[in-house]
Parts: sequence; C-alpha cells; structure tokens
Amino acid sequence: MAPQLPEGAVMYEVYPRSFSDSGDDGIGDLLGATQRLDYLRWLGVNLLWLTPFYPSPLADGGYDVANYVGVDPLFGTLADFDMLVAEATMRSMGIVVDGVFNHTSDQHQWFVDSRSSRNSPRRGWYTWRNPAPDGGPPNNWISVFGGSAWTYDETTDQYYLHSFLPQQPDLNWESPEVRQALQSVLRFWFGRGVMGVRVDAWDWTGKDLQTFADDPVNPDYDPAIDHDPYHRLLHTNSTRLPRLADYLRALEEVAQEFSGRFIVTETYPAGRAELGSEYRAIFDQYTLGLSTPFVFGLMWSEFNALEVGRFVNRVQTVLRVGEVPMYVMGNHDSSRLASRVGEPAARAAAMLLLTLPGLPVIYAGDELGLVDGVILPHQVRDPAAKQHAKLGRDPGRTPIPWTVRRPKAGFTTGTPWLPITQPSAMSVEAQLGNPRSTLQLYRQLIAIRHTESSLERGEYGPISVSHPDVFVYVRRHRDEQVAVLLNLSGYDVRFSTLLDGGKRLLSSELDMPASDISLRSARLRPWEGWVVRLG
Repeated sequence: MAPQLPEGAVMYEVYPRSFSDSGDDGIGDLLGATQRLDYLRWLGVNLLWLTPFYPSPLADGGYDVANYVGVDPLFGTLADFDMLVAEATMRSMGIVVDGVFNHTSDQHQWFVDSRSSRNSPRRGWYTWRNPAPDGGPPNNWISVFGGSAWTYDETTDQYYLHSFLPQQPDLNWESPEVRQALQSVLRFWFGRGVMGVRVDAWDWTGKDLQTFADDPVNPDYDPAIDHDPYHRLLHTNSTRLPRLADYLRALEEVAQEFSGRFIVTETYPAGRAELGSEYRAIFDQYTLGLSTPFVFGLMWSEFNALEVGRFVNRVQTVLRVGEVPMYVMGNHDSSRLASRVGEPAARAAAMLLLTLPGLPVIYAGDELGLVDGVILPHQVRDPAAKQHAKLGRDPGRTPIPWTVRRPKAGFTTGTPWLPITQPSAMSVEAQLGNPRSTLQLYRQLIAIRHTESSLERGEYGPISVSHPDVFVYVRRHRDEQVAVLLNLSGYDVRFSTLLDGGKRLLSSELDMPASDISLRSARLRPWEGWVVRLG
C-alpha cells in the first residue's frame, strides 16, 4: 500500500529560530514563518516542516520538549500556529511538525513525576536501573553527545537512561501508557490540521530493555579520522531493535484515523554505507502505507558520479511499487550542503535532489546556496559543540538573509540569536534579481518537477555512459521520458550515451535556452547538469 504522501510534494525544512523574526528579539517565530509563506509558494514547495516550537528549556534547541501540546512563548502562541496552518492551507501547502518521541525534557511533568519516587505511577514511563556493582552506570551505552547514556539520580538512588543530553531522558516505548500518551499527542496535532509528523531519533526508541547488554566495541573506529566518539561502539543493543516495527504501528494507527495524514521517520541503516539490503529491511517496517523513512545516504556519500550513482541505484533497486523514498541532502544537524560539496557542486546537487524519485526535502537556505556561518567561541549555542568543538551544528543554523541590508539582513530588527555572516549577494532579495542565481535554479527545478509527470511520479532507470564522472538516469511515466545528466566533476567532460536526444529543458547554469540536442555525443561544463525531455 502506497504511503499517503501528497503526490508530487516537495518538502521544505524550517528551523524556526533562524527563519524569520516577526518581532525584535532576534529569534525566528511562527508569525515570521507565516509572513514568508508567499515566498515559499513562489518557490513551489508544498510541504513545510517545522522543527520543534514546543515549550522547552532549550537545552537542545527545542528537542527537549517540556509540553507536547503547546507553543513556547519564544515562538508565539497556539493561535499563531493555527494561523500558520490556515494560511498555508490557503496556499495549497501542508504543515509537518516534529514528533520528539524518543525522549522528553527532564522538566516535562511526566519525568518530574517519574523521578519523584520508585512507586510513582509514571516510573515505568522512563528507563531506570540500579547502579552496577561498582556503583557506576548499568552498562556501557553512550550518549550521542558524549559520555555515558546514564545519569545517576540521588532522589531514588538509580540511574536513568538518556541517549542524548542528561536533560533529555528517554521514554520507555515498552510501556503501553507511553504509546497511548504519544498517540494522544498525534491526535492533538492532526486535529489542528497538521498533515504530517516527522518522528525524531526514531532508531533510539528500539532498545534492548530486557537484557541491557553492552554495545560491542567498533573495531574500525579511528579517533584520528572520526572525531565523533559516539562511533567508538556499535550500537546494536541501544538502537534499532526489531520492536521498532511494532512501535510504528501505534503511530500509523492514529494517522489512519485522519484523511491524508502521514508519518516520516528519522531512521538510519545499521551501517552508513546504506547497502540495498539494509534499506530493504527499513522499508519492510512500513507496512500500513502511512509512513516512510528519510534517505540520508546522499549526505554521506562522496559527491562523485561513482559513489552517488552506486548509492542511488542500490536504493532504487530494493524499492517496491508504491514505496516513496525521501531523499535529503541537508538539514539542521549537518554542515550546509554548499560547505560539504563545494559551492559549484551544490547546483548539481540541487538538480540531483529535485529529479530523483520520491519526495525531496530542502533545508531552508540551501536554495540560496548558503555556506556554514562563522561562529566565534563566545557565540556557540549548540550543546554538541560544547561537548566536542568539531561536532557543533551552529554554523548550519545561522539565520536566513532576506535582504541586502547588513548586519541583520531583514531577518530581525533585533540582535540575531546567531550571527549572520553570509554575503549580501546570497540574500533572497539579491538572488531574486539575478536570473542565474541558485535560488532561481531551485525554483525552475521545482517547477519542472511539478509540470513533468515523469519527474513527479515516474519510474527510475540508470543509463550507461562513456565517462566515469557523468551520472545519467531516466525517469519514465507512461509515454513520457525525462533524462537527467550530471557532470559530478570540476572539469569539462565529453561523453556519449545510447540515448538519441530530445529537448533540453534546463541547464544548471541557467544560461541556455530550451533547445533540441543530441545525447549520442555531448559536453557538460564543470558541475553542470541537464534535464532533457526525450523523444
């Protein structure tokens, strides 16, 4: 059964703190997002995903939720949220919210009750264990942010489990009461008109809470190369256990109660190589057709034709009819796309993302070609950076520059919560006036995706090509075919394919008119891509 994802949708991720500030406190908010909906409609996106805006002490940027059914005053009110939904609906856009369901804030009333006594009715809503014989943590599980995943609590002389910060205690998904409480949260937001829920940190909900066995040491971990100490263990007991499929049913049951609602999960294969067999195992969890996973491998693959082609072909090979991958090339937890692959290559990456099958996800600012912001030590806000400087996510979260005015760039009238260090030429205002800008490229790619049925819903097929730096594939729907040709190198290439040719609809350089071309012999400039309607 096919997931109930809006046909032909393009999702746009907004980190509210950094998108648009309607006031003067330097922090983006819901009203600010509402004021930018016409921009998003012009761009062509039709799903708007908001990262957490719930009441929170903000130990981890809102991913430490203190109340699942409210709005933090920092971001506005429930009335502001309802206005955002209503205004988005008028523009044929759906709203997707974050479901931070692996953990809560330690200030959530559920945890306050749980830690109050070993006899608390909510004690089992979280995972509590006695100290090890030496008084230390119950096992060797470690936190994503560094250190043990266990924190000792003097009140009841036990440790509680947290896969992330100590301020983010993990919920116990084995508890029926927890699953029922989270189902109520879904009903609250679906009832307010939300179209989808993106479930955060999904893999961590599946833990071995029976034996609590240690995670094995990763024999391939090299701290000189990999600066993330979380990778020193293989998390075979603390994440991704088979019960995930059962837990997903609980969420999908609620989506079934509403028309056109869906669930998206942040989930990862056991190995970052993301082999086809591993992705088949992930998709096998999504049996009700109401949910689908993100596909992150393009963020980790080396950005060249061999690695990109190998990854995409593997994923597409294991997919079954009706399964919808959600390819991602950037998000709020990573370095920006243009910083990872290079600014010239980022345009080719945009063409790849927006012509692959499934439902693409754009991280706000990537459509402008933004690079990582410059964050000085005294400006750091991210707890991950405070644990390990190389893991900081602040550079990819700096505010969106809307105008050429400096230093606030139309984002706020106050002092931005993170500095805006992008040049004026990268602002929305400047790029609107530049017919060859990255922004204009994204708009034209989205427009072609919406108008070419083969790109919206067509089958995928790789095409052999004579040059190792060129990646070519065809999308087919009924009698229509579109070819995508990408030079994933920094130099000119001449190549040949078995395709006859057709009408070139778009070059990533935006400097060529639509024209008939032959693909038997062709030339692409460095990092250039073409979209060609065949026949």
